[in-house]
Amino acid sequence: MSETGWSLSEAASLAVKAARGGGYDWGLAEEAGFAVEWLQARGAPGVEALAALLDTGPTPPKACPLRLGASLCDGAIVLASLERPIAQPLLLIPFVVTALPQTAHRVSVDGSVWDVAATGMVLNGPAMRDSARLTFSSLAEAPTGGCFSRVEPQAKAAMRRLSIHAHKTYAPATEASRLAGAGAGLNDND
Repeated sequence: MSETGWSLSEAASLAVKAARGGGYDWGLAEEAGFAVEWLQARGAPGVEALAALLDTGPTPPKACPLRLGASLCDGAIVLASLERPIAQPLLLIPFVVTALPQTAHRVSVDGSVWDVAATGMVLNGPAMRDSARLTFSSLAEAPTGGCFSRVEPQAKAAMRRLSIHAHKTYAPATEASRLAGAGAGLNDND
């Protein structure tokens, strides 16, 4: 990590590995990477939201935003059916915008309000947290927001938590794998 933070693609790649290590299948792990990159590019704390979701396990006590988001984009559910308690609802926003790109939305969660569209997102109120109830409404005008290319260094603790989950996907080195050519082999002389 440089002093300027991680690139969005580094964060997305780590998010995929972390979600896989956190018990999600490869498809939903890829969706986690998409959601983190989309959110971080708009200045929202996607890394922190995914770390918090993974810390609860692959079956959070509230509805999973990754499963709901994938179902929404596949047309299996409609937006109105999402107005219920959702774990780390910030992770659902990229899927809402992807499923309905021509519409701007106001997403409300317990006093947190995000105005979102494909063009950007703006927070109106306190930061979004784990949800008690999530609701959506349409906006007449799409918000615009900043475009970010890096994950800020303040996300260091959350990136470390994602690394812990990602580490669960790594296979331990064995003597047989080293003899077959993996790693430095048995004679590490560089």
